[in-house]
Order: sequence, then structure tokens, then C-alpha cells
Amino acid sequence: MTNPHSQLIKACIKKDKQAQSKLYELCFGYLYPVCLRYATCEDDAKEYLNLGFYKILKNLRNLHKSESFLPWSKRVMINSILDELKKKKRYQNHVQLSDIAQLETASGSVQFDEDFGAQEIYLAIRSLPPQTASVFNLHAIDGYKHREIAKMLGISEGTVKWHYSDARKRLQKLLAKKGYPEKMAS
Repeated sequence: MTNPHSQLIKACIKKDKQAQSKLYELCFGYLYPVCLRYATCEDDAKEYLNLGFYKILKNLRNLHKSESFLPWSKRVMINSILDELKKKKRYQNHVQLSDIAQLETASGSVQFDEDFGAQEIYLAIRSLPPQTASVFNLHAIDGYKHREIAKMLGISEGTVKWHYSDARKRLQKLLAKKGYPEKMAS
């Protein structure tokens, strides 16, 4: 395996409880912020983390030797969270404040000027309709392509593009109302 923690991963595959605990500690700081973006509260984030980590452990054998563990684990975590959201019929997302500085899009970058307060952006994203916030979060923050999001959410690619465009327009409008000029690149 090309992973720096390949021995730990091998031990986890063999169901070594201490190794699983160490892997959980290793992943916590990387995966918990992902869970917070999709959770409505910290309890939900912890639930998502535990359910997702269980799926990570269960699917470690599927980790290809050429794949890096942390990006793979993030994909498994996001898919696990989306499964839970679908089950609960909830799509309310939160974005970790540190992830908001630069948002990537298919056409380049959406950047918020430094004058934007992270809290204002966080609250603006949180105020979006649930599915629109999901699409925005998946595309702008997590870097998924429109086609991938459509497949994950079970909607058409055109609908994904509409939700993403709608999210950008709403965010610009919400932030402009708070006294910020439109500073997101179009």
C-alpha cells in the first residue's frame, strides 16, 4: 500500500480493536469537520462520524493500493452522510467556517473578499433551502462534479446546475442585504 499508515490499515482489516481506535483518532480531525458541514447539530455530526467510520472500517478491503487513505475515507464518509440524510429526509447543511475562504467551481474559483465575515457566510449558506445547500456544499466545498452530485442525490444534472446557480444568486443577495457588495466572482 502507498499509504503511510498501511500497517495500521492492515491491522484494522484484521479487526484489531487497538488499531481501529488509533485509526479513528488519526481520522477524527480530518473527518469530523466534514460531518459538521452536513449536520444540523453536533450530536448529528458525531452520529455521522461514527456511522461513517464504521463503513470505513467495513470497507477497508476496498481501498486500492494506489489510493490515498484520507481522501478515500472522506468519500466514504460523505456517501455515508448522504445515505443518512436520504433516510431521514433531511438535507440541511452547515459549512465549517475554515472551508469558506475559497470555494472551487467548475468555471474557476468563487472567492469571498476578506471583508466578508466567516459567520455571515456560514449563516447565509445555512439559510439556503436544504437541497440547494446540499448541492452548493457538495460542489463548492467538497469538489464533486455536477454529474456526481446528480447521481448521489438521485436528481438530474440540470437540476443540480440549477440548485448551484440558485445558491450562488441567493448567497450574493443575502450578503448584499447585510451591507456587503456582491464580491463573489460570477
